[in-house]
Amino acid sequence: MKKLFWLLGGIVVLLAIWAIMANIPSSKNTLQIKVDINGVPSAHTIYSATNVSAAFQQIKSGNISSQITQSNEWSLVRTALNETSTNTLSLNNGLTIGTGKKLTDDETQSAIKALSQISSTSGKVGLKLILAMNSTPTSSGQISYPGVVFHNPESPLFGFTNSQGEGETAFTPGWILITDADTNFITLKNITKTTARLSINLANTDDLMTFDFQGQNSRNNLVVGYGREFSYYLKVSKAFTAYKSNYLIGTTKNTNIVIDNAYIVNGKQQTKLALTKTQLSENPLNVKSYGTNNSLPTDASILIGNGTKGIVSLSQTQEVMKFSLDSQSKDTLIKITAHLAPIADPALAQGAQNNLMIVGKNPGSFPGLSFFAFGATKNSQVTSSYASPIYTSGINFVMTDKSNTKLATGMEYALGKHENGNDYYFQTDGTWKVINENSQKTIQKSYILKGGKSYLINENNGVTSTPISFDPSTRVDSTLSGYKVISNSLIKILGLAPSDTYFLYPVKPLTTDASGIKKQPFSVFNTPYTTVNNTQIRKTSIGFAKNQGTKINALIPDWIAGQNEYNILAIDGSLPTSNYSIMPIFVIVLAILAVLIIGIILFKKF
Repeated sequence: MKKLFWLLGGIVVLLAIWAIMANIPSSKNTLQIKVDINGVPSAHTIYSATNVSAAFQQIKSGNISSQITQSNEWSLVRTALNETSTNTLSLNNGLTIGTGKKLTDDETQSAIKALSQISSTSGKVGLKLILAMNSTPTSSGQISYPGVVFHNPESPLFGFTNSQGEGETAFTPGWILITDADTNFITLKNITKTTARLSINLANTDDLMTFDFQGQNSRNNLVVGYGREFSYYLKVSKAFTAYKSNYLIGTTKNTNIVIDNAYIVNGKQQTKLALTKTQLSENPLNVKSYGTNNSLPTDASILIGNGTKGIVSLSQTQEVMKFSLDSQSKDTLIKITAHLAPIADPALAQGAQNNLMIVGKNPGSFPGLSFFAFGATKNSQVTSSYASPIYTSGINFVMTDKSNTKLATGMEYALGKHENGNDYYFQTDGTWKVINENSQKTIQKSYILKGGKSYLINENNGVTSTPISFDPSTRVDSTLSGYKVISNSLIKILGLAPSDTYFLYPVKPLTTDASGIKKQPFSVFNTPYTTVNNTQIRKTSIGFAKNQGTKINALIPDWIAGQNEYNILAIDGSLPTSNYSIMPIFVIVLAILAVLIIGIILFKKF
């Protein structure tokens, strides 16, 4: 009986494997994809590929049979569009498809994109119509097979991308429509080779407009200080400039990015570009319709590029600037200079999730969305792009006694950094000034940091400080005089660019001997980090203190390990010997060894 059970179980497993393998088309033609969102891999995500060449040719030629125009799928799309004609469909992007309506390749691409995004209570009716047209035999009698799922290249049984956002599938060359697990439009490409590889950035799914940082920093890792200028680089394709469209750049609501200027870059030459403030309600792109609820049309989504994860509505934009371009003989590179303005609310500046230091609160499911670009063709095809998120960073300190075991108050510090062989000190006007280390009196005239304050450092514009306070009902050690003692022992600094050369110079209590003053060096960082389960987070100097005392940190109400940690700032300048004790690790290793030894002994004995 037991053998029969195992035999049946094995058969079930083999049948399951066979069923899965049956859904992976056998073909020498291989299509590979690598999908990301501004550098963050779209890991473990389902994508499908469908050859829609038959539908493409029918829409392009206008040779659509009565079998299609009289079908239920056509009728459902007509209803969704409030279309009165029986043989043609007027799409939201201004194009008309149907019997006798001929289109170019570009227009056909736009039509299929718009058609695939039409939904109603009956579901994705536009996509259903495409598939119905695609099932109609072509002149050669061929019928394209339905969509196939991209599988993990290392493990074909898994029908989703790997941890790097990579997937592959067998396919038939032609016009390939790629969709996600919810059949949302991702991209449409004409692939003629039997082996091909596509790189898809969900932030910019077409090549009409793309953002780049021109090597300033790796994509998805631009970290700057408040007030420090940085640049976006927007590339507008030659084909897109031919439409002589208006273009929009802007920031989302509650974002503290300030647009300064824009320039057309041609080699070393930069020509200033005229920017005009506008509002989406003025329809600056002259598109046919902005849809419902005062929002941009679905295909102008800037959150993911497929029109389903959200759109930027009138209430979600903070600043929108318009510019225009004449037709160009080559791609146009536009440099947009901007800077970060401090946010008065430190909690907002710090970010809500794991101290990501995301600039501003952002709509939609992709944190960090803050800067976007729109453009429209003559057929009201709206294309969109959004830039990688901009981050800033900072650091937390807790003042302690010489033993690093008790809280201390009363110390004051000047903020400095060491660059090019000189010590620079932050001044009240927001500038960095070179000061000789022995010039204590001059250093004292720098901006002074005191306990009990959270500081927003704004280069060229000074400092904004807010008091640190905690609710007395939160955890407070009974041996302390109260929660105010904790507050007054803390210093928070926000809005710093990454660097390993920062330091705090103690100015109170003062010593008569400058050689007795110990500068407290520290590093500021904000880097991408992939967890063991392939989740993308940010590792910041606020969330990960390099020199912390666990017992001291446990006294602080807002301390959260890995999210909001405090570095020890001892009154004598000493530092803990390590961030975390190795004793727990040592004990765990000994325990594992003990279990292994006991297991070996028992195995030999029995």
